[in-house]
Amino acid sequence: MQLPVIILAGGKGTRVKKITKNYPKALLKFYDKPFIEYQINYLIKQNVKEIIVSIRYKPKEFIEYFKKKKFDNIKIRIIKDGKDLVGTGGAVKKILNKINQSCFIIYGDSYLPINFSKIKDTFLKNKKKPIMVIYKNNNKFDKSNVYIKGNKFIYDKFNKTKKMQYIDYGLSILNSKDFKSFKNKKSFDLSEVYNKLSIENKMYYKKVNKKFYEIGSYGGIKNFKRYIKKNEIHK
Repeated sequence: MQLPVIILAGGKGTRVKKITKNYPKALLKFYDKPFIEYQINYLIKQNVKEIIVSIRYKPKEFIEYFKKKKFDNIKIRIIKDGKDLVGTGGAVKKILNKINQSCFIIYGDSYLPINFSKIKDTFLKNKKKPIMVIYKNNNKFDKSNVYIKGNKFIYDKFNKTKKMQYIDYGLSILNSKDFKSFKNKKSFDLSEVYNKLSIENKMYYKKVNKKFYEIGSYGGIKNFKRYIKKNEIHK
């Protein structure tokens, strides 16, 4: 079973606005390659066959990039959020309603060096229950937003407490049916969906040990640049 990957690349990059004035975060260049190219190349290595890129901020730049750059052995679709703000939740709901199948969800500013097949296997073993990947963070890289309680976990981005040791890794698997409570809501954040599913014990979690990399902050940009150079991914 192959799962498409949705890349949420519609954000403005307000935390790094000095360098996203002319380009979306996902198109910021690292050694002459845009960030999204590193993501796509890694997903190809993970045997992903289809990617759906959700865009809103500076869509022309994305369209121009994908006109010039072609990737082998993978299908890439571009979907615009539209003129109205729908948030990450609204964007994902719109796509899932169109394709009617489960998808990996990642963000356009995150590089996740883990085995996607293992996450998919966990998803299938748990009867296709929605799944969130989590990382034991202990507030080291960002504020932790997940705690485990018995056999369930609670994700809460807005009410963070000391008992939260884990953080959302930026990778999940969702289906359109997971948005039933939001069917009449047009604009909302994906974190609201995660929060509701976790509270109602309708979502599974998978722990991973590998650090993730992000370019949503200036510190994150420096760390990612060091990482790709050290691992010679930039060549």
